[in-house]
Amino acid sequence: MVAAAHGNGASPAPVSGVGDEALNLNGSNGSLLYVRKGSSGFLLTMNGPNIDSLADHGLAKKEALAALILPRL
Repeated sequence: MVAAAHGNGASPAPVSGVGDEALNLNGSNGSLLYVRKGSSGFLLTMNGPNIDSLADHGLAKKEALAALILPRL
């Protein structure tokens, strides 16, 4: 997960309290959240003018969605 998140020289920010590991990346292709729990993981992506205009680029929304997904892994 870490290698994928750092692709193309990206510098994702760690996010605490989401799974065993989570990394947030905001870029020109939208906002990504990589989440890992144990040996499973997933990627959430959100983009568009309503997300891009938020101060956190949708991080709070991605965290809320991840909280709903994690128990199902």
